[in-house]
Amino acid sequence: MKRPAIWFSAFFAAGVALELWQGPRLALLLFFAVFCVLGILLSRLVNLRAVVVVCLVGILLGGLYASARALLFEQPRYALAGTTKQQITVTAVDYPTVYGEQQRVSVSIPADELGQHFRMKTFLYLPVRSQPIRPGDSITANISFYVPTSSDAFDRATYYRSLGYPVLARAETDYPIFLKTTDRIPIFSYPRAVGYLFSQQIGRLFSERNASFLSALLVGDRSNLSTVDANHLRKAGLSHVIAVSGLHVGFLVTLLLFLLGRRVGAFLGIPILVLFLLMVGCSPSVLRACIMYGVVLLAFVFRREADSVNSLFFALLLCLLWQPAALLSASLQLSFASTLGILCFAGRIQKALMPPAQKLPRIPFHLIRFLTASVACSLSSLLLTWPILLYHFRYLSVFSLFANLLALWAVTLVFPLGFLVCVLSLFSAPVAAILAVPVSALSTYIWWIADLFARIPGGILYCTRWIDCLLLGLVLVVWGMLLYRARRRTIAFSIPIFLVCLILYSYGDVARMQHTWKMTCLSEGENQAIVVTHGEQLALIDCGGSGDWKASDDVCEYLDWWGYDQVDLLIITSLDQAHAESVSDLAERVSIQSVILPDSATKQAEVLCALFGDTCQIVSETKTPTALGVHEFHLSVLPIDNCLAVRLAPAADTIWILHSLHPSQLSLLMAEQPMHSTAMVLSSSYLEEEAASVCEDLETEQIILESAWETTEELAGIPVTTVKQTGDYTKTYLYP
Repeated sequence: MKRPAIWFSAFFAAGVALELWQGPRLALLLFFAVFCVLGILLSRLVNLRAVVVVCLVGILLGGLYASARALLFEQPRYALAGTTKQQITVTAVDYPTVYGEQQRVSVSIPADELGQHFRMKTFLYLPVRSQPIRPGDSITANISFYVPTSSDAFDRATYYRSLGYPVLARAETDYPIFLKTTDRIPIFSYPRAVGYLFSQQIGRLFSERNASFLSALLVGDRSNLSTVDANHLRKAGLSHVIAVSGLHVGFLVTLLLFLLGRRVGAFLGIPILVLFLLMVGCSPSVLRACIMYGVVLLAFVFRREADSVNSLFFALLLCLLWQPAALLSASLQLSFASTLGILCFAGRIQKALMPPAQKLPRIPFHLIRFLTASVACSLSSLLLTWPILLYHFRYLSVFSLFANLLALWAVTLVFPLGFLVCVLSLFSAPVAAILAVPVSALSTYIWWIADLFARIPGGILYCTRWIDCLLLGLVLVVWGMLLYRARRRTIAFSIPIFLVCLILYSYGDVARMQHTWKMTCLSEGENQAIVVTHGEQLALIDCGGSGDWKASDDVCEYLDWWGYDQVDLLIITSLDQAHAESVSDLAERVSIQSVILPDSATKQAEVLCALFGDTCQIVSETKTPTALGVHEFHLSVLPIDNCLAVRLAPAADTIWILHSLHPSQLSLLMAEQPMHSTAMVLSSSYLEEEAASVCEDLETEQIILESAWETTEELAGIPVTTVKQTGDYTKTYLYP
């Protein structure tokens, strides 16, 4: 039997996936089913093939192993959810990540503190203190445990479970929190300390934007990367550059082999890989890459030829043995699929694109070989990662191939040079500053590429319709079959045809969006910010804020992502914090053409009228809705006391924006105005018992609720959509 590790690892992963999907019951049924099948096969001994046995044993052991791990480690953790332990002491194992006034730190909790058999590792959330937390510090507090919930359409429970943290912890702020610092960082935390020190040095030597990029690239610290910058990398198809995975480990191994030679580099490479893994964090994708390259280096040490595909599946097997739930990680799925695609298809694609060697001089030949290798790796990687990207994110970067061709050569240079700058900065700051100049120039070039492709119209293909996913899936299947079966010339011709068809389809989607009316409720907690678009026209309803939460940040991110450069119409429904707090900040960052305010004699009204001048209009008392903006918005407002109710009437539907109205104001509006509608946007205050009674008279099919923490399935018998769970909620209508 050839390559048994591939068959066993693949079906072991299938068994783990079945257990994660259906739980221990399915694993038990699977055990009996496989046992019976094996019994029949072994008893007859007719046409018994080793591959069948290996696959059946693999899926059986995968399901049973995942069940056993869940029983021993996860179930006791889940039993802690909803409980609070009084004044227990935990130990920080990493540096904290700060979120405004809160911080999150990975901690280790002794088994005796929890009354369990095994030590527990989890994330602890607590307020930011004047004294920073370092690995080895002890924290004593009343700590409550909980299972993370879905928020903003992000399945936090699955994400943290894939990292090995099924249950999170929170320090109760109503009780004392004591921090005891350590004199010496534990030896196992030294790599993280080196990574933290590198981040500090990067911040001193480079500009803010370049420093955030280099910290993410070199040590996996993406905390300082702005949302807009991260989105530009995503739109350009370069987000994998800052997600430490096989690409970075490959750079590191290649550098070691280049500097030290194959023999010495292989000997030193394995411990260096371990240190790098500990420095950037043991995420599933990095662990997979380090194991795979470690197997390759071991082959060099023992003078054996490494089988890359076998090494890849063996690395997957070890990852799942370490943490079965890692299979849920999108980063591991993408890393594994990308590497598998390159190993399976890159060679055939490059061979099809390469001209005969004897017809070219040496230098042009090597240049073409480099370019064709880049194209082959990018295309083969995309072939298997696109289905995963569609499943998780519902969009594709159309020009990612071209962006990678222009940027990856620079990333290849930035990675080793950046590490060299970090090391030199510890010994000679002037020398490090000199070497930082070309690194900074290359980083700026990479950002220029990301910004360039992020601004191209049609650069993102949104596969929100089933027909989009079906067509793209068929294209990928057909093209994959061509790569395996077709001749060299057919493959070469299929590549530009495939790319042209993809770009044309994307631009067809852009043309369709020009005729699409869209309302998007941004997830702003208890605040409100609703974007209404039609083609190139954009209206914004409210821009609230509270504490560190500013709707202006999310509005600017929305404008940048969808390619808008201004707000054509801004409507403020109430001059309070939840609806107008971030308006001034937004006006400093974005051009606002026209502003509508309610009739209110408040200081905030005077400030906004002075800020916007002649572009500001106050809506006086009327009994009928007043149409505003261009006709394509299908938008009108109706004043109620010192607030505005907004009506949207796309197609044959009606949507009322009533977030700023108190229950008494809503009752008054219902008495004067027919309120039959398709949907209504309300605040979470209507979850209160007295306010909920007002909703009993609403003639609406759906309630859209802005809520930071609370959720509900229905209100007064009306189905409720909570923005907290769905994230940015969008309703679209396509006009002919």
